[in-house]
Amino acid sequence: MLLNSSRLNKALEITDDVRLAKKGNKEAFCRIIETNKDQLYRIAKGIVNYEADIEDVLQEVTLKAWLQINKLKINLKVYQ
Repeated sequence: MLLNSSRLNKALEITDDVRLAKKGNKEAFCRIIETNKDQLYRIAKGIVNYEADIEDVLQEVTLKAWLQINKLKINLKVYQ
């Protein structure tokens, strides 16, 4: 299945940001987090019940993601 142009553009932008973040670019990493913040929030909310706990989980996930960004593999198939 081919990606439509808007999904392809989004996938390419995220791919570029991942590559930049792997080189230490904090702005690119922040764009990745910002792009996915709603999904991250929904996942955290499904795991913990209190808003303060959700914020703590999101901070921990963000830090862990930054520290392990080099392990992230780029897979355009997720955008199909």
